[in-house]
Amino acid sequence: MKTLTDVKNNFDENLKMVDQIVNIGSDVGNLAVNFLEGLEKQNEALSGFIPYKQKLGIVIQTIKDIKDAPQIKSKYEIILNQALVLVVENFESFLNDCVKVIINCYPGIIEWPEKKKILPVNVDVLRYSSPTVGDLVMASLKGEINFQDLQSTLRFFKDYLKIDFDLKNKDNIIFAQALRNIIVHNSNTVDHGFLSQIRNTGYAEKFKDKERIMLSEIKYRELLGDFSGFSEKIIKELKSKIEIEP
Repeated sequence: MKTLTDVKNNFDENLKMVDQIVNIGSDVGNLAVNFLEGLEKQNEALSGFIPYKQKLGIVIQTIKDIKDAPQIKSKYEIILNQALVLVVENFESFLNDCVKVIINCYPGIIEWPEKKKILPVNVDVLRYSSPTVGDLVMASLKGEINFQDLQSTLRFFKDYLKIDFDLKNKDNIIFAQALRNIIVHNSNTVDHGFLSQIRNTGYAEKFKDKERIMLSEIKYRELLGDFSGFSEKIIKELKSKIEIEP
């Protein structure tokens, strides 16, 4: 059976895989630059061939700058947006798996509200698998807990586990989750749902209805770090509650 450590390791590995997608353009460019710089070094001792050497230097610099070329930059922004979708969805899976581990292994730390002490069983999960108790409970709570929404996530941890997170990067996580929704459902275009979701954040006045949002690499890296940092806090708090896993 999975442990919290397993869940965190899986989350981290998935983030690394997403990052490999983001970095593929740079990786290819770096390989080309390394090859050409090796060729440049081999030929630097040759006398003459000045036009050839100059041209080689220009080609190397062009490849280094290619990611900032307008025709490439627009495509790179699409990759960054799609990568953010994977990051947000990976975080949602991480939260689901954390709660399943708690239900399966440490149910005593959960403080169920009175109205949740009797749960209807969602038998759909019995069709194609042999679910754990955690699977059954999470399927029964589907629709009531939304781990793609930060407020719902914080409310769950506070109400069910008595864990209250004080997040300095709260606005960034809300923004990323709202952006994920419009990337998937509205072609990166701001709509009423997005504006409503970010209304109480520092992003509220930054975007207008029907505006298209394309991430920069700097912003993507910032958001990636925020989700990674939040996952660390969650695991730390849960392990502190159970006081079992190292």
